Amino acid sequence: MKVTLRTTLDRDLAKRAREIAEKREISFSAILERALDRYLPLIDDNSSEKGRRPEELRRAA
Repeated sequence: MKVTLRTTLDRDLAKRAREIAEKREISFSAILERALDRYLPLIDDNSSEKGRRPEELRRAA
């Protein structure tokens, strides 16, 4: 299930995310979802992925 989220973020980050989304022909929200999907396990105290670096998670995926 999807939810509508309203937030603010750094203008430069938004610009980079939009550029990547256009280049990959995916939506801006898909970029945000993927970023959160990879980052949240790193900061979640209950995650077995906690403390692993992003490049380690990419290799495991």
